[in-house]
Amino acid sequence: MSENASVIYTKCTPDYLEDLEKTIQRFPELELDLRLLRALAKTHDYANAAELKGFDISWDNNNFFQHIEREALRTDKDYVQLLSPINMFEIDLHHVLIQFVGEVSSDEILSKNDFAKQLNTFSSQVQPIDLKQLAEYVLARDFDSLTEESKRFKIPSDVLRYIVETVVKPFLTQLFRKLDDHFLTHWKRPECPICGQIPFIARINDKKMFMYCDLCDGTFWVDYFRCPSCGSDKPQDQQFYYFNDKLDFFIFYCTQCKFYWNAIDDDKLKIPIPSGFERFYLSSLDQIAQEEGLTRKIQVSK
Repeated sequence: MSENASVIYTKCTPDYLEDLEKTIQRFPELELDLRLLRALAKTHDYANAAELKGFDISWDNNNFFQHIEREALRTDKDYVQLLSPINMFEIDLHHVLIQFVGEVSSDEILSKNDFAKQLNTFSSQVQPIDLKQLAEYVLARDFDSLTEESKRFKIPSDVLRYIVETVVKPFLTQLFRKLDDHFLTHWKRPECPICGQIPFIARINDKKMFMYCDLCDGTFWVDYFRCPSCGSDKPQDQQFYYFNDKLDFFIFYCTQCKFYWNAIDDDKLKIPIPSGFERFYLSSLDQIAQEEGLTRKIQVSK
């Protein structure tokens, strides 16, 4: 496997924190989002160091994970569909939530923001069994049920989704790091092989396109000329909209269904953009895409 489970994966390395500070300096208007990213990274490290990422199945059971990889390739199903991971995980999502609350509360700027108030409101009401159910809604992409639950907790549905994704993210990331390179080479679907969501960010490296899943913090190869939404595989249907004359940032879109995703061409970048910070550098492209009538709405189901 690509990652030894006995090695603790640390997100908040000195390099990561330095990259985060540089990004804040470059995009001061996004400072709140970036501070949330730091709080999330610290929570991620807590979950891993505290070994709250356990499975009923041992992380060292490579035969099990190799079997799941074969099943995923055979059935074209992602890990969430095959494993029902919230049921298999021997994890305490509530402990991760409390850690995240602490990280946000200890930040002098975040603690004064409306998000902190909404987070505290939610954490004071939610029970561990509720959190497990909410996580299942997120992983099943049952956002109608999540919207109904947000009314019960009296917080916006997008805030509830963000909070729940935060507490499951460390475990999905750990699953992604167990994927074998051979599996990633042969996974041909546009959805993330772990969570099953279609990412909206891509990176070009050595003339190959890789989708970056922000939820699972991993990248996987995709076909340049196949729309991840409607499935059109005609090269003439896939078009580029370049953001600047450097040709390093661009919008990739399908002329058939108007679905788009943002991309970074690493082969043309003068200054590297660290993984995990893509959406901050590409945020201005979304306004351009909307003005051009493009959409993030998926046209077909899996």
